[in-house]
Amino acid sequence: SLYLGCALDYDRYDYGIKQLDMWHVLPIAKLSYGGTWGRVGFNYSYKVQKPSIGYLDPRPRHIDYQKATIGNPNLRASTTHSYTLGYSKRFVGGHSISLFLSYSTYANLVTPLYTSSDFISRYFNAGERQVFSPRLSYQGQILDKIYINVYGGVNYEAYSLYDRYKVLSRGKEQ
Repeated sequence: SLYLGCALDYDRYDYGIKQLDMWHVLPIAKLSYGGTWGRVGFNYSYKVQKPSIGYLDPRPRHIDYQKATIGNPNLRASTTHSYTLGYSKRFVGGHSISLFLSYSTYANLVTPLYTSSDFISRYFNAGERQVFSPRLSYQGQILDKIYINVYGGVNYEAYSLYDRYKVLSRGKEQ
């Protein structure tokens, strides 16, 4: 089977001193094929996480009497490309096994950084992340009344800052 989809996402932000329009095309694709040997599938999706008004508004927002954050009207939405390859098989007697390999890339991660003051931070698209997640599961029935579901996996995550932010630490070069 094949499934293809696409959505168009639009948001307008208006925080008093500026209006900002954000458009995003969000594709998704799923392909699967099965037989007596099992079922194999591949999924792809593209997602966005748009910054909130507080992240965009350049006016200071005080957290307490010593700390404040300043939004950044130039922020871009964080984006995610996700890929998943899967295999599943059902056996006679109610047993089944599944294996999934997932890989995702995240770009334009938003984080607050201290750039010129120890008390005021500002939001930036400062880095990216990669995640690899293999998963394995088994389901089965034993002794006609006991159902077992065993699931396991690991996550490998790697973060990296964009070059222009690698030297910042409270506004001082490292």
